[in-house]
Amino acid sequence: MNAVESSAMNPATGKINRYLAIFLVLVLAVLPLFVKSNYLQHLLIMFFYAASTSLAWNIIGGYGGQMSLGHSVFIGIGAYASAILQTKFNMIPLYGFFLGVAISMAFSFIVYYQCFRLRGPYFTMATLAISLTLLNLFLNWNYIGKAEGILVPVLEKIPNFWWFQFDSKLPYYYLILILFVCYILITRYFGSSRLGYALLTIKQNEKTAISIGINNPMVKAFAVMLSAGMMSVLGSFYFQYIRYIDPEIFLVYHSIDIVLPAIIGGLGTVAGPIIGTIIIFPLTEILRGTIGVIYSGSHYVIIAIIMIVMIFLKPEGLNSILAELYRKAVSHLVAYLRKPADGADK
Repeated sequence: MNAVESSAMNPATGKINRYLAIFLVLVLAVLPLFVKSNYLQHLLIMFFYAASTSLAWNIIGGYGGQMSLGHSVFIGIGAYASAILQTKFNMIPLYGFFLGVAISMAFSFIVYYQCFRLRGPYFTMATLAISLTLLNLFLNWNYIGKAEGILVPVLEKIPNFWWFQFDSKLPYYYLILILFVCYILITRYFGSSRLGYALLTIKQNEKTAISIGINNPMVKAFAVMLSAGMMSVLGSFYFQYIRYIDPEIFLVYHSIDIVLPAIIGGLGTVAGPIIGTIIIFPLTEILRGTIGVIYSGSHYVIIAIIMIVMIFLKPEGLNSILAELYRKAVSHLVAYLRKPADGADK
């Protein structure tokens, strides 16, 4: 448990945390009413999307210590499930959301359950192989258009809620904001649940976990199923927002985009992926628009260097530093608020 979360155990600091969380949610809720630019609204949507993917990965990658580089697979499954049902069977996207989650959870249980027999880099390479296998499969699958991908047919009459087509970005913004808040709550609850504690025990010492009766493969399987389901929902959202999907979604750099924020912010924490996204997302956009234009993909080299430096200098992530600063600030605030009351009692 990080410092921010442990501080919530104190009633006074817990109350401040709740008020601050409510205030931030309200600010984010009214923010697009003042930010009128379509481009800036798009960046906000993609920011919450990126942070949500990192939160979803953090369930198995952070709390479980399983460095998966194949989680873009579940985004692709969610996106293609929604795309196929909508374009081939003329079914509303909501069915695609449910189908994608079901397929992703089943696929993650069947495939990852076997991968959990591997350790360290061997597990990571196995998940990478899964991603590359599906990439080749979808690139050569005629039914889904091979490399051309699938394009959402635009309706004549919009907005249409049931088909997730709107004439502005605001509905997409509020939908991804709701998902983002839900993922924060899910991650927070997971971290304090029996499954979360079991996964943390496995991460720290697998032999100890076995000795106290924890079924290691099953606990990991349940965690990756939850993570995969959350990813799939985001994949379906991504397809409905961008209105296009192709097999490129399975490329490894999408998985790296998911993993990086959690590593830089702090693995196995609620705030870590969010802090990491706040740093990585604008940096990626700036580098992509400058260096990336001249040398395609070069911005990933710079980000990789930053990640390596971070792992050496601060392997636990920036969350530990910011959490300590936050704890001290809250402690000073609580002490300041108590002074008038103490003076009145005297």
